[in-house]
Amino acid sequence: MSGSKVASRSYIVFGRRSTAQLTFALGIALVVVFSLVPAVGILVISFTDIRSLPYLATHWVGLENYQTFFSSAQLAYNLSALRNTFVFAIAVTIFQNLIALLIAVLLNQRLRGRNLARAVVFLPTILGVTVIGLIFSLIFNPSAGPAARVWAAFGASSAFFGDPKLAMTLVIFVQVWSGIGVAVVIYLAGLQAIPSELYEVANIDGATAWQRLRFVTIPLLAPSVTANTLLCIIGSLQSYQLIYVLTGPINPATQVLSLAIFTQGFGGPQGGTVQSQGYAAAISIVQFVIVAVVSLAALQAAAVQHPETAHVGHRRNKPLAVVSYLLMLVVVVIYAYPLLFLINTALKSNNEFLVNPTGLVQSPQLANFASAWRQGNFGAYVLNSVLYTFVAAGLGTVMSLLVGFPVARGYVKHPRVWQGLFAAMLFLPNTLVTVFQLALRLGLYDTALGYILIMASGVGVGPLLVTGYLSSIPREIDEAAAMDGAGYLRYLFTFLPRLMAPVLSTVFILQAIGVWNDIILATILFPDQTKWPVTLGLFAFKGTYTSQWSLLSAATLIVAAPLLTAYLFLQRYLVASVVGGAVKG
Repeated sequence: MSGSKVASRSYIVFGRRSTAQLTFALGIALVVVFSLVPAVGILVISFTDIRSLPYLATHWVGLENYQTFFSSAQLAYNLSALRNTFVFAIAVTIFQNLIALLIAVLLNQRLRGRNLARAVVFLPTILGVTVIGLIFSLIFNPSAGPAARVWAAFGASSAFFGDPKLAMTLVIFVQVWSGIGVAVVIYLAGLQAIPSELYEVANIDGATAWQRLRFVTIPLLAPSVTANTLLCIIGSLQSYQLIYVLTGPINPATQVLSLAIFTQGFGGPQGGTVQSQGYAAAISIVQFVIVAVVSLAALQAAAVQHPETAHVGHRRNKPLAVVSYLLMLVVVVIYAYPLLFLINTALKSNNEFLVNPTGLVQSPQLANFASAWRQGNFGAYVLNSVLYTFVAAGLGTVMSLLVGFPVARGYVKHPRVWQGLFAAMLFLPNTLVTVFQLALRLGLYDTALGYILIMASGVGVGPLLVTGYLSSIPREIDEAAAMDGAGYLRYLFTFLPRLMAPVLSTVFILQAIGVWNDIILATILFPDQTKWPVTLGLFAFKGTYTSQWSLLSAATLIVAAPLLTAYLFLQRYLVASVVGGAVKG
């Protein structure tokens, strides 16, 4: 019986297995070249003194880079970066998960307007780090921002991101604000999988809202809590793009290991060392070991048996509808205000902003957008980003389908190993150095093709979403299509996209968001300004027009507008698809 079961799982109904294996090989090739090879290569490079310039000789230096990292000359600097890394990761993980859980529980109730609230909370995921960083740089402007007005009301002042004592706290706040949307979606997926009968029983027993949360919701959300905690720990330990935008690459108060990798590898010397990508690779390996140890510890902690749902007391359940609506309103305001403030500022003249930064615009200046568009050369940058985003996200989506379908159906050997590899790829070490060196040696440096191939190969959760969704599509549909004369390729590219439209659209949108909002990879791969994506153009625009806040706000809105427009029409579908995909996966 077991033998026939295994055979039926791997039996291919579309003729030759070689077709499935060939398309799988084509799909996995880019992932291997631009993701797995750099991940392995980072260890090799860490034993060399390789530099960013290809014509400089490279020497094998053994453990010298690691000795430098732990040397007395570097110890104080690196310990400070390590401390900042752990403070940032721990704080973000705790606050992001607690707040996301409370918001998810709130928005899982049958409240009018909850879909709008969900969309607003998920909005920062669309905006990206460059736009978010500039919005909060505006809000925490020491001379004219809303935060400065609040401080002044209490007779105080602050440099905010320029204050060494306050900078890390503010960076943590912005990171939590921007990252809660994804965590809320994961918790909503878990909440929707909890049988409603359990809540009905709890209500019959007279359970209060707190008792339902404590004895029913939290125990049954254990998988979602584990997933969110693990993703948050790993993401925050490796995070640096938002810090880079908010406080720059060499601010000691917010320097973390990931930022030290970028600075040492591409941004000049830091901490008293001479710039070396070999040394940056060694920092990557140290960081990877830390991430691996912390992740294993988190998984071990999650393996501890969670408390079972308990019989709750007989206290009366009081209506909380009014409180729930008030809390939902607070959540919407907290997430909508930064964008509304940006729009309001973009419509003001610079003088009006400096005189009354928080007041409503009195004389709208639509010319700000035309000036920003012209002075920032955003027309060319937008076209670049459109090309990179659609081609890279489209190619990445096709790759996810090419590798996900044969693995889900068992058409390739060791499908569970491949699924494990897809999951492990989410936690690879920082490979900026090796990707840069690979692009140099393949002739892809400073080329649109190289950037697109590298971005497309970062498929992320795509293969996992595809394999998870395919588990809900019966194999009988494959067999019926084959009986109708469909071959493997025809089924893969004609029938499956219609069956899997929700998840494939989600994979495309998530990858498109990543490509459109990228700034670091574009920084290291494009010395030619004419090839810059729009986010890099915006960051350069900030450096030129740093004191013209109305013009900078208009430029920020120009960058955010395409994704905001798409999100306006697709937000219900996107959030629902991510929730549905998470449940199926």
